[in-house]
Amino acid sequence: MVTAPLLVALAVGDPAVSVRWEAPPECPERAEVESRLAALVDPAARGQAEARIDGEGPGYRLSLRVETADAAVTRRFDAASCDSLATAAAVVIAVAVDPLAATSKSLVPDPPTTPVPGEPTPRAAPSSRPVVRARADAAEEPRSRPQTLALGLHAGAAAGVLPGAHGVGHLAVGPQWSRWELLVTATHRLGRFASHESGGGAQIFASSAGVAAGPLIRRGRFIVHLRSGVEGGVMVAEGRGLDITRLVARPWVAATVQPGVSYAATSWLALHGALTFGAAITRPTFALDDGGLLHETPALGLGIGLGAEFRIPLRQSSRSRRPRT
Repeated sequence: MVTAPLLVALAVGDPAVSVRWEAPPECPERAEVESRLAALVDPAARGQAEARIDGEGPGYRLSLRVETADAAVTRRFDAASCDSLATAAAVVIAVAVDPLAATSKSLVPDPPTTPVPGEPTPRAAPSSRPVVRARADAAEEPRSRPQTLALGLHAGAAAGVLPGAHGVGHLAVGPQWSRWELLVTATHRLGRFASHESGGGAQIFASSAGVAAGPLIRRGRFIVHLRSGVEGGVMVAEGRGLDITRLVARPWVAATVQPGVSYAATSWLALHGALTFGAAITRPTFALDDGGLLHETPALGLGIGLGAEFRIPLRQSSRSRRPRT
């Protein structure tokens, strides 16, 4: 069975209870899911969820994740009916974002409890609703467990480290939680020529590694990244057009602040853009043997980069491969 993505943004109050919904065409549409959720929660409810229904053999499988200010919950359900899974999704989301209101309401009206005089009390007929089985190992996810492993590749331009503007390649990898991220970074700055009045000069380039961390602010498919960190490496000058040509290396360390924004194009791919502000802790200087200055690293630097961020979901449990029935 082929799943056709259907994106649903449900608004309950302002800001919204945001639900990212992907399901086959035969499953309930936005209006139905929205109605079921709105009937269960208070307008002031807050939260966000990701729900996906896939064909699984003769039936369907729902993968659901709900995030609130206090917790993150992951659930998985199997059922023969897609409609049952849509109802299950609405109920789980409602209980997670607004447990008091959700447990005091019902999607199905209760049957009358007063029997008709003179008639025997009818037996309750077996329910014809498809049975929805939840994973036995589904439990509230610890907030300390990372959600995804992020791998970012960026290219851009910078000024204030090497002589003049220069190209930059950047790699970042590390875990992301619901509200935080911690990354290991690697950066290479393409060479720039520092000339001397004598006619010679040096080609200067730099490579570094570092760590960066910061909070995440999520708004639907957008995430605001407020990273800061430190990077250190080596700055190298290669003499050219001089009587003596040689490589000279100097250590280089800087503190960085990297505000950025990413947009989730899919569940595993995001487009990312960021600014980088750097303050040099060490300022390498390169000069000729006779004292002629070639380059002194500025105290401050600025960069801009664009790229892609791949997000790999982290398996929550060794038992999460197959649902129990």
